[in-house]
Amino acid sequence: MKLADPRRTCATSARRLLAAVLAAAVFAPAVASAPSPIVYDDLDAFASVLATIDAGTTPKDAMAAYLAVASPGMQIFTERFGVTAESMAARLNRYPRYYRHLATLRPKVEAFEPEIRAAMARLLAAAPHEARLVPIYFLIANMRAGGNPGLVKTAQGVQPAIGIAIDLMAMSPDVDRSEFARGSVGIRLADLPFSAVHEMSHVLQVQAQGMDAYRSIYTNPARSTNLAFAVREGCADFLTWQASGWDLDGRQAYVRANERALWDAFQPILNERMDFKQAWFGPPTADHPEWPMQVGYGIGMAICKAYHDDAADKTAALRAIYGAHLPSHFEAILAPYAARMAK
Repeated sequence: MKLADPRRTCATSARRLLAAVLAAAVFAPAVASAPSPIVYDDLDAFASVLATIDAGTTPKDAMAAYLAVASPGMQIFTERFGVTAESMAARLNRYPRYYRHLATLRPKVEAFEPEIRAAMARLLAAAPHEARLVPIYFLIANMRAGGNPGLVKTAQGVQPAIGIAIDLMAMSPDVDRSEFARGSVGIRLADLPFSAVHEMSHVLQVQAQGMDAYRSIYTNPARSTNLAFAVREGCADFLTWQASGWDLDGRQAYVRANERALWDAFQPILNERMDFKQAWFGPPTADHPEWPMQVGYGIGMAICKAYHDDAADKTAALRAIYGAHLPSHFEAILAPYAARMAK
């Protein structure tokens, strides 16, 4: 689940090529997978440096100290989403009460670990291909993105990892919302486990497809269609639901209750280029304030579920869901749902 453009590629074609070459190795499937490391170091570091502000450290210097000791997972956000000491200080100055609240959340985030691990184990066990889990880093960033997989430099070399910025995933009843003049941002803290498993589903998709194939719907404008994104993200939602039974922000329930109207609006634009500024894959807009966050993911899940339900061979269906990256793949996954909606 991403709350910003999740597919910002490297700044130059050379860096994109290097990342793809590295990914082909580090995302290679393994026969068995050890439990995924879940790392909270950045949450501890943020709380520590935030306390120095009360002793006179400037917000910029405090955030520079925070980034200086950041985990490898922070690289995903510094490289893609402009996390710097300046951007962190700007957010801290704009939302001081909220960011101080974030500094208290390590125990609540850690309390989710047993259910995250249980869902990850079920996700891995059901995968129709050899797969492995990767580390998950919980951190605090600059409110530009939530959960994102990526490649990070570690002491053991370049490795795949998932970074989850809780600043866009910490809305709960005890949050002081008075700083958010335009309304709350992000999702509920209670939905954080969903995000972790959803992102791991994407990692397993990469392992099934290979990095170049996986990235093709983001790097090739002709393939960056609404259907491609709906199936890619909706299938990750479906795999997460299979492993956990979780439904983010009531998306599934909303799609079921409004399926005909949503399909009538989405079907004509299936092959148009995806635009994050539209509510299908972003936050609700003024035109559709009633839609849940990224309702297109919910439509994509309905498409993937119909495909899986319709398949006589469930393992083959899961293999197709994990491997989908070509327009023909997306059309095949769409077919059972489109046929049902045509009746």
